Amino acid sequence: MPSDPIDDAIFWAGAETACEHAGYIEGAIESGERAARQVLEAMRRAC
Repeated sequence: MPSDPIDDAIFWAGAETACEHAGYIEGAIESGERAARQVLEAMRRAC
């Protein structure tokens, strides 16, 4: 999937990576929230 993180170091966000509402502002918000959750999860695993 294009939104999967790479090595817990690169996280994708943007309207085009959204599961729903791709290409729209709602999709950008959705993917930004998803990427933020992925970053937090990666940080927790690293500690």
